[in-house]
Amino acid sequence: MNKYAFLVFHSDYEGFLHKLRSLGVLHVNEQKDSREVEELRGILSERTHIKDTLRALRPYITDGAAELSQPIKNEAEGEALISEIEGELRRLSVQDEELAALRLEATEVRPWGAFDPAAVSQLSEAGYALSFFTIPQARFTEAFEAEYDVVPVATLSGRVYFVQLHAAGASQTLPEAEHVATPKRSIAELEGLVAEAEAARAQQLEKLTEQTKLWQDQLASYDLLLENRFTFGRTRLQGERLADEKLLLLEGFVPTDDAPAFEAALEEAGYYFRQVDFDPETERVPIQLKNNAFARCFEFITGLFSLPNYQEIDQTYLIAPFFMLFFGMCFG
Repeated sequence: MNKYAFLVFHSDYEGFLHKLRSLGVLHVNEQKDSREVEELRGILSERTHIKDTLRALRPYITDGAAELSQPIKNEAEGEALISEIEGELRRLSVQDEELAALRLEATEVRPWGAFDPAAVSQLSEAGYALSFFTIPQARFTEAFEAEYDVVPVATLSGRVYFVQLHAAGASQTLPEAEHVATPKRSIAELEGLVAEAEAARAQQLEKLTEQTKLWQDQLASYDLLLENRFTFGRTRLQGERLADEKLLLLEGFVPTDDAPAFEAALEEAGYYFRQVDFDPETERVPIQLKNNAFARCFEFITGLFSLPNYQEIDQTYLIAPFFMLFFGMCFG
């Protein structure tokens, strides 16, 4: 195969393609600027980012009127807007996680009542330890209480919460009882932290609710800016060019045996072309099998498996005798 590059005016583009096809040119490609392709992909990715951001704002939409907003003028402003919105949404998400953790900790500590962690520290300094347990209510009998010298604190949801005072390092395993980690904060402290977290979350939620309509309008403005840029870039890339003097660069392959006649035909028609080198290891080169009349009858079998690439040997002449004998034996 020979590879050629062609330059053609836009006004001659369609006629030139028909000419190439009639002359047997294979794999004709218009060369496009890969940087433009990547730029368009980036625009599509950013528009998807905008849609995801708008979807994340839906829970905070209200019926209130939006403030008058200035349209987004460039991509830098749009990216900064999305970064700001994502930051505010992330802040609310973090607050939700912190509030859930505080509520869970408060639920775990609440059965122990007005518990003071400082008192446990004082016991530890005196050589004693206070262990916390819970057990099904049916298992917490007077005999159990007397045998293990434990003190019940509360009964909640069918379970008894109790403590055991013992020398430091001398804790014993209590049958059927579940050991509970020593609370690090009192219920009063936790309830105060929960109240603060709820207030901070409510404030952040109010901010999101107030800003969402404004952000929606600004995101729509940013999306329109990207849409216009994408449309312009796609039009430029697809070759919708109006200027007749615009040149297009094409590339294609021609069988080596047909190359002299092909070059003569293009020279006669006045088209500009040049033979160029190619790397068969990195380019997809079209294949044309060349066999004698006998082997050509078996080329369809080669096609059923896999055509050789440009650098491989055509194995049709090896397949032909085998299948001739095989079919001969099948039909007697």
